[in-house]
Amino acid sequence: MPRDCKIFPILKPMFVRIASIIVLLGAAVCLSGAQQRDAEIKLRLAQSYERVGDWENASKLYEELYARDSTNIVFSEALRRGYLALKRYDGAERVVQQQLRRRPNDVGLLAQLGVVYARAGSDSKAIEAWNRATVVDRKNANNYRVVANAATESRMFDQAIAIYTRGRSECGDPALFAPELAYLHSMMMNFKDATKEYLALVQQNASQLSFVQSRMASYTLRTDGLSIATSVVEEATKSDPSNVNFFYLLAWLFMEGKRYDKAYDVYVAIDKQTNANGREIYTFAERALKDKSFAAASKAFKAVISSYPRFDRLPLAQFGYARTLEEMLAAEDTVRLEQEAAPFMLPTAEPSIAETRTRYATAIEAFNKVVQNYPKSEVAIRALLRIASIQADRFFDLDGAAATLRTVQREYASFPMLVPEATLRLGDVLLAKGDLEGATGQFAAVQRNGAAQPPLRELAQFRLAEIEYFQGKHEDAAKRLTELIKNPSADIANDALTLSVFIQDNLKRSPAALTDFAKASFLVRQRKLSEAVGVLQDMLTKYPSLTILDETLLLLGDALASMKRHKEAIEIYQRVATEHSQSILLDKAQLRIGLVCQGGLKDSARAIAAYQTLLEKYPNSIYTNEARRRIRELRGDKL
Repeated sequence: MPRDCKIFPILKPMFVRIASIIVLLGAAVCLSGAQQRDAEIKLRLAQSYERVGDWENASKLYEELYARDSTNIVFSEALRRGYLALKRYDGAERVVQQQLRRRPNDVGLLAQLGVVYARAGSDSKAIEAWNRATVVDRKNANNYRVVANAATESRMFDQAIAIYTRGRSECGDPALFAPELAYLHSMMMNFKDATKEYLALVQQNASQLSFVQSRMASYTLRTDGLSIATSVVEEATKSDPSNVNFFYLLAWLFMEGKRYDKAYDVYVAIDKQTNANGREIYTFAERALKDKSFAAASKAFKAVISSYPRFDRLPLAQFGYARTLEEMLAAEDTVRLEQEAAPFMLPTAEPSIAETRTRYATAIEAFNKVVQNYPKSEVAIRALLRIASIQADRFFDLDGAAATLRTVQREYASFPMLVPEATLRLGDVLLAKGDLEGATGQFAAVQRNGAAQPPLRELAQFRLAEIEYFQGKHEDAAKRLTELIKNPSADIANDALTLSVFIQDNLKRSPAALTDFAKASFLVRQRKLSEAVGVLQDMLTKYPSLTILDETLLLLGDALASMKRHKEAIEIYQRVATEHSQSILLDKAQLRIGLVCQGGLKDSARAIAAYQTLLEKYPNSIYTNEARRRIRELRGDKL
């Protein structure tokens, strides 16, 4: 017998056993794979329940998963979350303690154990758990962050502060955790210590100034927060006068409190300390002008002009000073206009125009000085444009405004980006003069000018549509407006849509009435108010049943109010409600009544009643905030 045949009977049982083992291993692998897939499916399902807030079903699945594999951190953490959400604190504690038996020095687990105790109302146990966590590695700053975050999550801010303070001491870094401690102190309304921590952060890293300002803004909105912060920073500037960032922070706080006079003094000190030669004072002046603190802006611009004759932005400083004078006068005019009547009224009486011309003489002189000192420059163009605006808008000197704007066109053609603005403004002036042909030429020139910015070209397009509307070419105007509406992001899109809808609605009902209304609107644009009143009154007789009459009444009321015929204006506004109960202008007419009672008739009680009527009848009106503000103002409430 061959030797191999003798050996085979001996090996055969061994092969059988190996094959059996392979089969069993394969079955085990298949079973393990199936179980793993089942676990993944359950985990995804549990997570979906968790996302929608169904913690009952989520927790049941997490329990099954945890029972199958308690060493899986994902399962244990998910089950802990579920128990906390269901307020099953014993279960949450059990899960965390089981994990701690495997990893007794896990800082994260100890921190979460403290959270469980805190949620269950056992503050002493929470503190004990957090203390255990911090002694695991006393020099590890990140451990203190983890534990303090757990205390913060538990709304135990005083404990979080204590943990950070201990960590700062153990790590030997007095500036460590400054942002965290500042935030916690502010949450505890301890604005003094919060500000001190932010100062420490700025002292450590000057680039953090903007961040500090953004964080301090959370409590400087409060009167007490702003006052305390200002005192602390002011003291810091005295203790460390070499730290310019403390001065920047102090100036910012003064401006937050609208104390621009104090901020000006700080910026003078900053300018001197940094050898800025007027640059810091100029920066402040621009900020003050933007924030409408005109007295401080004027003082700052004047200081730059007089003290730094070689300042590289001196032309802009002189222009800024002139702008400040203009804005100061404009602010006075706004107050005067509200006291006189209402914001929609136009100055028409010759004595008031003559007085206005005299008042604005100083601003015009300042702008002219800019033109004389820096001829043929961009800043000179800006000055001339401001002069033209004052002439046209403040005392209706249309001839003077036109002459100024033509000077820009004629003498500053080398500035193609700026001349279109003068051309557009000249078109507005000619339109107000009634020169439709001349205005059309100017607006068309802007529209064709490739150097003009898109907003200017779009506004020119709108003005051309208005001219067609004034001329009775309503279909042409509607077509032109349609082009503008195609770009909803355009600045003029809303105005274009409003006029387009108005034209199309009324063109269908009565082209003749629309033509008359357009004529009256054009007369108002020219401030020919008596003529406009005549046209509007005729419309009330000619078209007694048309829907355009609510617009007619409103425009008639505005014209009468501007002519100081206040009682007649109120009667007209009241007719909007009595004769057009479905009009979309009811709330606007009611606001007008209050404005005329307040400013024109000086009858506060009647004005309050009118504003109150608006709030009661039209609670969803866009004018409710304005009505409430004026009621508080008339009652003498603190705004």
